[in-house]
Amino acid sequence: MRSCFVALTVAFLGMCLLPTTVLADDALNATMLHAEGKALLAKADFEGALARYLAAARAAPKSQAITQDARALKRVVAQRKALDAPKQHPKWEGIAMSLHAYYLREGLPAEAVALGRRGVKVLKNGAAEARLAEGLLEAGRHDQVMTLLAAPATWKRAERHVIFHGIALVRAGQVDKATALAKTLKLPAKADPRLLRDGARLHAVLGNETAAAALLVRAFETTPVANLPAFKKQVRTHADFGPVLAGPAMTKAMTTASKLKPTSCSGGTDCGSCPSRGKCGGGK
Repeated sequence: MRSCFVALTVAFLGMCLLPTTVLADDALNATMLHAEGKALLAKADFEGALARYLAAARAAPKSQAITQDARALKRVVAQRKALDAPKQHPKWEGIAMSLHAYYLREGLPAEAVALGRRGVKVLKNGAAEARLAEGLLEAGRHDQVMTLLAAPATWKRAERHVIFHGIALVRAGQVDKATALAKTLKLPAKADPRLLRDGARLHAVLGNETAAAALLVRAFETTPVANLPAFKKQVRTHADFGPVLAGPAMTKAMTTASKLKPTSCSGGTDCGSCPSRGKCGGGK
């Protein structure tokens, strides 16, 4: 009888521990699958990465980070197919903007450059050229940025052209030219947060901490509450802000709170790639 009691007790305890063990295994499996997906994404294997992300999301359905990554990449794969369709998609530029933001956020500058070159050919406008310039900068090709933006264009060039040209000049060691260019930069009173951040980048690489901090304050104040932590992380981790990041003005700027009212924002990292953009204060 005693041996039967012991056996039943062990079996009962095993049944009690099983769910916890399974949950732990699922979490570990999800983490591994997600990491494999990240590695494949870094190689621009979008389909392979998506398969891993979706498997990870199934293994850990309560993980918001994994689920968001899977949803974002699923949207990206669909958008890439839309741009490759024989007939030009009516929302080509909007899709290109979303993909561009995703590529840079995920550290895929080569994809941003390839898309940027296509964009210039398809759209033939200044915004597409500016995205190409940004992609080239992130890919470390500042010489090509200078060549691109020094050449005449049939479209109007705006603030981002000045910003990216200036950053390229600094990287090429032509600081005096970059300084002169920065003095011509005039940002609109209601500039969007990303434009303000980019303007801050130019001032940061020139060592103008106060000017960079002032623009970042404006950018943070007009960023959706849910997006602000990720937006600030982009600033903290970008090499262009390195020269001034530890300064007092920048330190204070990094504590700036959003002035926008909380919305039903998805909490993603970028308004441009959000399917609900335009429906909240931050996407307008």
